[in-house]
Amino acid sequence: MDNPIQPTKLYNSLIEMCIVVGMDQDTGLSPSSNMKKRKVKVNSSASSLYSTDFKAFVLGALSGQTAMFPNTESNIDGGPFYQVGAVVATPPVKKKKIKTRHSMSVLPGGGVMFPVSSQVFNSLPPLCLPEGGFVYEQPKDETVHHLVLTDIDGNRTYSCCLSIYKPYMAKENENVPGSYDLVYMDPSCDENAIKDSEYVKCYVPLCCCLISKYPYFNIFKDCLSSVVKDLKMDSLSCRTSLMQFISQLAMVPTPPPGSLGIEFNLNGVSNFLKPAVEPELRIVDLDLRYPFLCFSVDDVLLLISCVLTQKRLVFVSSKYSLLTLIIESIFTFIQPFSWSWTYVPVLPNNLIDLVEAPGVYILGCHICLKNQIERVMTTHEMGDIIIVNIDEGTIQKGENVTVHSIPSNIASHFKDWMKKATLQFDLMTANRPSISNMSEYKVARNAFEREFQSIVLTATLEMMARMFSDMTTHQGKLYFDLDGFIASKLDEDRPFYEEVCDSHAFGSFLEDRLRHPDRRDYFSAMIERVQPQTNRQDLRKRSSSLMASSTTQQTPSTPNDQCVDSQSMSVLSLPPFTLEGLFTGSFYDDCLNDLTEKMKNLENSSSLLLGNYLYLRGMFNIARGNRIQGLEDFFAVSSRNVQLFPSSLVENVLSELTKEEEAILQTKSFFGRARQIKYKKKEVENSRRDRKQVVTSAVPTSPLDKEMFKKRVGMLEIATSSATAEKLFEVLTLYRQVDVVDPDVFSHFYEALSETDREAQGLNLNGVTLESGESFVMISPLIRTDRAMGRLIVTNKRLVFMEDGTHQCETVMWFEDVQSVENYQHYVVLPPGVASLKITSKNKCTPPFIACLKEDRNFWYECVKELIAGWKISAETKDTLPIKQASQNVMIAEALRKSDNPDLGTSHVLFLWKTPITSPLSDKTKKMLVWRIDPNPQANESETSTVEAMVYVPTGGGCGEVWCGLGSGAVVVIETKTWSFVSLLQHAKDRVSCLVPVGNDHIWVGSMDTTIYIINRLTKQADQQLHGHPDYISHMVTTQDDDGTVTVWSASLEGLIIGWDPVTLTAKKTIKLNKVKTLTSLISIGDTFWCVTRGAVLIVDRNSDGSDYKSLTASSDQGTVQSIDCMCYVSETNQVWTGIDKKGLIAVWDTNTHSHVIHTVESQGFTQMIHLCGGKVWAGGRDGIVHIFNAKNCHLEESLELHEDRIRSMCLTETAFMLTGPGSRDGRIAVWQTHLTKERTINEPDYEVVEQEIVKDDSNKSKRCFRKKKAK
Repeated sequence: MDNPIQPTKLYNSLIEMCIVVGMDQDTGLSPSSNMKKRKVKVNSSASSLYSTDFKAFVLGALSGQTAMFPNTESNIDGGPFYQVGAVVATPPVKKKKIKTRHSMSVLPGGGVMFPVSSQVFNSLPPLCLPEGGFVYEQPKDETVHHLVLTDIDGNRTYSCCLSIYKPYMAKENENVPGSYDLVYMDPSCDENAIKDSEYVKCYVPLCCCLISKYPYFNIFKDCLSSVVKDLKMDSLSCRTSLMQFISQLAMVPTPPPGSLGIEFNLNGVSNFLKPAVEPELRIVDLDLRYPFLCFSVDDVLLLISCVLTQKRLVFVSSKYSLLTLIIESIFTFIQPFSWSWTYVPVLPNNLIDLVEAPGVYILGCHICLKNQIERVMTTHEMGDIIIVNIDEGTIQKGENVTVHSIPSNIASHFKDWMKKATLQFDLMTANRPSISNMSEYKVARNAFEREFQSIVLTATLEMMARMFSDMTTHQGKLYFDLDGFIASKLDEDRPFYEEVCDSHAFGSFLEDRLRHPDRRDYFSAMIERVQPQTNRQDLRKRSSSLMASSTTQQTPSTPNDQCVDSQSMSVLSLPPFTLEGLFTGSFYDDCLNDLTEKMKNLENSSSLLLGNYLYLRGMFNIARGNRIQGLEDFFAVSSRNVQLFPSSLVENVLSELTKEEEAILQTKSFFGRARQIKYKKKEVENSRRDRKQVVTSAVPTSPLDKEMFKKRVGMLEIATSSATAEKLFEVLTLYRQVDVVDPDVFSHFYEALSETDREAQGLNLNGVTLESGESFVMISPLIRTDRAMGRLIVTNKRLVFMEDGTHQCETVMWFEDVQSVENYQHYVVLPPGVASLKITSKNKCTPPFIACLKEDRNFWYECVKELIAGWKISAETKDTLPIKQASQNVMIAEALRKSDNPDLGTSHVLFLWKTPITSPLSDKTKKMLVWRIDPNPQANESETSTVEAMVYVPTGGGCGEVWCGLGSGAVVVIETKTWSFVSLLQHAKDRVSCLVPVGNDHIWVGSMDTTIYIINRLTKQADQQLHGHPDYISHMVTTQDDDGTVTVWSASLEGLIIGWDPVTLTAKKTIKLNKVKTLTSLISIGDTFWCVTRGAVLIVDRNSDGSDYKSLTASSDQGTVQSIDCMCYVSETNQVWTGIDKKGLIAVWDTNTHSHVIHTVESQGFTQMIHLCGGKVWAGGRDGIVHIFNAKNCHLEESLELHEDRIRSMCLTETAFMLTGPGSRDGRIAVWQTHLTKERTINEPDYEVVEQEIVKDDSNKSKRCFRKKKAK
């Protein structure tokens, strides 16, 4: 296959490179600079040889494409594994130059490039031989240990080191005393021949180190074990075997996260690469039993606490191999946290002074250095070191360190999990017959380790989830109430949480969660299982309230949740390796052909397995040089699983394309998305510069002007109303003669506000059940009432009286039922009595309630009036915001009073009851308006967004959900039973332009970022994306053929219409309308599409390619219209209605003759239209007015004035409710009845009266409404 681009290493290659460290005949033995000596028991003549620490050299550095042997005296032929010029060797050096040779810098040279940094390259020799470069008189066993290398940018690479000891004959160099020349000694050589010579037999260390981006510790060990015999051969044979070994291993890809493993055969040994279960989870390819075999469960929990609280830890062991494996196991246990401080799991003996370094670290050392570390710990500055002795299973703490235990209730859950785990394989198989077959033994052993791994991963993840499950309670938009979170914990647990929350790991975790609040990953799923769910809807997310005591049954976790069973895992077996190197590309071709065949044979082409295959084929295509084909595979991956999309690789490939490749790219359907990604890097850099900081303290560090103050109280959800925020600012500034709020003043006020929350935590409302959305507002001191002594408790819905002593509660009155509130002098015998409050109900059967509040009477009078005013305004406007605003005003007033502000100030923030309703709704609007909904209740008034699109999705039982696409790019879900907010999803990068339900499980979301996001209705995740449009998606519809086949059609602004198969998620039809630049919407009528463009209506045959279509232009008495803004199809009359111009013109088209009639309506123009069965057309105007027309004669029947901005979207539910969504100046969705309750309507034969339940937040009410009779 002739390809102009040279094959390269796989981006997801199993290994990056291999480094060989040690000494051989080319380097000889040269004393190291530290001059360290070792005590040995040998003859005096050879004592120097066996006691000297010699310098270790980099003998070889090999990647899949290049190899370098910097100390080799002969030229090396890399064939057939490396192409000519890819293998570099240093020219022979004369013996007298030995000093120069030994002091040469070990850096990649000669133009050879390696995939790891020079820092990692130069730091390897002492890490590969941590005990030093000693030679031995007797042969030593091979050893394996693991390294984790961190570069200056914090990127980690993982290494596995195999150390062997090769026989050499050594002779001291005459020119350089203390140095030795080496001659390789073949094992078959007669040792008697050297007894009388000047040479001494010795065993010299050689370490082969594999370096990878992925922590496949067991796989690396198995692979290196297969070449032990080859490494012990002479240098030439050893180098040849290494070149074959590395060139083959570099062609092995790592699997993407999910359920596809990769199997490959190397040197006759089968190896299996397990994928990470989730993209955010670590690859686990090590035995997680090691920590539990070396330490008790309590000590494992203590080590986890040490890591979470950032202690200085030094692990010691006599086996270097255990150091990295145990530390990495603990890092696995603390997911989703990660360790970002200094981390050297294997510290060379000559660098032990690093334990005296300042700051936090985790180090691993040989146990022989334990005494030195203990001496360091005796100094006051180093008294906070903790020694973890792996050999003895002990934890030794310095005198200045205190380790706080993990909360006992969480630790007990973890211990219960670990009781289910069996640590010893022999114990598990004690009652079973012996396994005689080695392969069967290996299978049984692997199954045992998988079962243990599954249990411990579930146990640790559940433990972490229990620690932080209530974080969302204290979380706002880019704000986390750290003090409130810690204060909510038990007294004995707070020191632990204080230290954890002060750690860098927690800060990184918190910032990631706050910046992606809609993310639902493995950790979110576990939190949902362990966290008790409540119906609470707090007015503020700063602490618990009365609902904190309610709980629900928790869903127990199962071990298999976090570990994919290998029996359910698919396996991709790589083709056998040939005696050809990576540079030929033949192995890549075999893999590409194999993957293509497997993709053709998939029974279900929509499976996630296809996404894995596409991902791997894309990787092979890029490495093979087929960059356009590789990009095509990657963009196809998005339609299967967007989490697999390799963004950084795609960015790099796009930036390296040639002009010829860019020309080909422009012809591809994914070009628009590729163009966005290509310029994404600069945008990301700019966005990072303007990035808003995450706030974890409610109290500011500097004075706040009015705008900053409003943002702060909005972020803390103290006041979401701009009017309330301004009045609070005035109270905190005007009476102090300043124009900024001082941090101390804000702190004093905020502490008083938080005190009310703390009072609520100890309340238990016996006898009263709080409703959904009901929240605590304020509580009185102990007072006398006309019923008994007790406390008056105010929620946002009612007054509750709690009797003193019994603590029994009863509802005094609902605010919507209050007739009057008056100041009252209550006395029984002698006047003038006590200053009291008298509250009278509208219900004559309910007696008045009298509360003797004394000096607090006037304050309580205003508070109760404020809450009643909120309910009155809510009933008048069909809006819950006034209730929320009134409740916040009362809480703010209470806090101002507690923080010693003047009474005039507290009265200033209670303003709703003093403010008349300026723009009351008309009777007609009030009659038809059911409710108003805030699509983003967590946002402030200044953050309202345009409701760009809405779609109704039934959920059964007459209920459903309305999915709303916002101008902010978010998608909001609202359930129609209570018209309440369900969830907010942020997947699109730009505004959402259209929505369409597909099947019962998915919502397709079109965006201005040219992407179609496929959201799963159950998980609310957009794991699949479609990229086929070069311009923004303007509209989507679905059609169904006679055979039941469904097609989803998407249209973009420049006139491209794509028909998608919703099963395979592939484009099966493309229609391109020539010379069209403003295609905004389309509807399907028969076999045609009626398309709206700015100046015409286009009729397109659905089966055509779009080159031929009919254009209809509307004209009026004033001439040709300038714009067409909206369209709807009236099936009863076979007409298409279009709103044209900004003059209130409606063009009604006959779908058969294509003739039209212009109707003029007094309006500023129409932006949305929707037809109702029953002869009505609802049209939304530019002025925010909803117009209702008779579909037969285009007669305007009603005009409903409500919205303050143009209507951008409309939606009809199956229960005949109409929803209208306005622009951002309004931003609040209106819910309307579609049939008027007039007597003449009741008598119409086509309609029947039904009782339609309208459920609000406060009560259940039923209203008369009508629906179309079903055909018999």
